[in-house]
Formats: sequence, C-alpha cells, structure tokens
Amino acid sequence: MNEGLIAIFGALDDEIRIIRSKMAVDEQIHLKPSLLLRGQFNKREILLVRSGIGKPAMERTVDWCLENFKPDSCLNVGYAGGTTPHMSAGDLIIATSVVDAESGKKFPANEGLSDTAGNLCAQKGLKAMRGGLVTVGKVVSSPHEKAFVGTEHDAFAIDMESSAFMERCAAAGTPCVVVRAILDPLDVVLPNMDDVIGADGKMSFGRVAGHLFHHPKDTLALHKIEYCAIKAREAITEFVEAWTS
Repeated sequence: MNEGLIAIFGALDDEIRIIRSKMAVDEQIHLKPSLLLRGQFNKREILLVRSGIGKPAMERTVDWCLENFKPDSCLNVGYAGGTTPHMSAGDLIIATSVVDAESGKKFPANEGLSDTAGNLCAQKGLKAMRGGLVTVGKVVSSPHEKAFVGTEHDAFAIDMESSAFMERCAAAGTPCVVVRAILDPLDVVLPNMDDVIGADGKMSFGRVAGHLFHHPKDTLALHKIEYCAIKAREAITEFVEAWTS
C-alpha cells in the first residue's frame, strides 16, 4: 500500500477487536455511537473506526472522519451474509460494486484498490472473491431471503453499511474499497439478535443471557454464529495486516 493515513471502518466492535488489540493507540475520540482510534498498527499510522450499525451511523462517521482527519484512503471491513452456496464462513468478498437496496444507487469500486486487495489475498493465501455487494436496511436471515436479495441485486453478499461508506467517500473524492468477510453463509440462518447488540455495535453479555432466557432455541444457532465469527474476524485481521504492510 502507498504511504499516508489509512482509515479503516467497521460497524461492530466484534469485527475489528483483534485489530484493536494489536494497535498502539495515541488518540481516542468518542462520537456516539462511533469510536475513533488513531495510532500505530503493523508499523503504520491508521485511523480505526467503529461506526455503529446501519447506514446513518456510517454516513455520519465517515463524513466526520474525512473532514477532520483527511485520510489518504479508506477501507471498510466487517461481516456479511453470503448469497451464493459456494461461499463459506471467513471467505472474503472484495466489492467490485455496492448497490443500495432501498435507493437502487450503485457505487463502483476503485479499480486500483480493488486490484490491490485481490493481489494481496492471493499472496497471503486468503480465500477471496471479487463481486457485487448489496446494502440492506435490516437483517436478512433465512437462506431463501438471502438468495433472493443476492439474485435481485446481482450480489454475492449482503451487509448494512457499505453503500453509505461508498457514497460518502465518493462525495469527498477519497479513494476507498470494501472487503467483507462472510459471517453467515447461505445455508446458515442468522438469529434475530436486535436485542443483544446496541446501536454502538457492542454486544452485552447481560443482553445475550436475557435473550437466551426468552429464546432458548437460539442457543445452538449462537454457538454456530460464534464459530463463524471467529473465522470471519481472523480473515479480516489477516487482510488488514496485509493491507497495512
């Protein structure tokens, strides 16, 4: 990667917590529901940002970061749901474009950064595909729903923030790329956990315990999702390490 400040955005604490644990933080800014950390990672200066869930949180956070830190490039990482049967937990999807399911707007990727991401994955032996992403306004959980949304928008994976990230970076003229890791493959049903994760993207043990008390049938599903999350987090971290080297 070229020299300069890299801003790395994730919606959830869980998506970026390994990166954060390896980072020497020099500056910390709370912009609720966002958290911004500036410091050293992998011998590079980065801005690591937890935006919070959803497009409004991402829009506000990206705008603030671009105005106040003026990074040379931006990277959006995080979890995504798979829409095709040939993607497994932890596989990376490098967005060639991102479409907003609500507005129909489509945002093309920066070809140079997308090519760099693909080359890095090949060099590091990371399983990755290049293809379309679709951003939705609510969790899409069932295999049927995921397959339908993917087919409708010609997308390999689904998330809830990438179109906002792409739109705000494009408006500012800042080069950007989206690389997501599959959390829930097509055949995995994602349980409704709206009551577990706060707007800031943090998962509370107390909320999890309360959810399982009222929805004990979700216990096995949560164990499956945690296994998938481990693989996705590791893939995200390996990619970011390569991106910042």
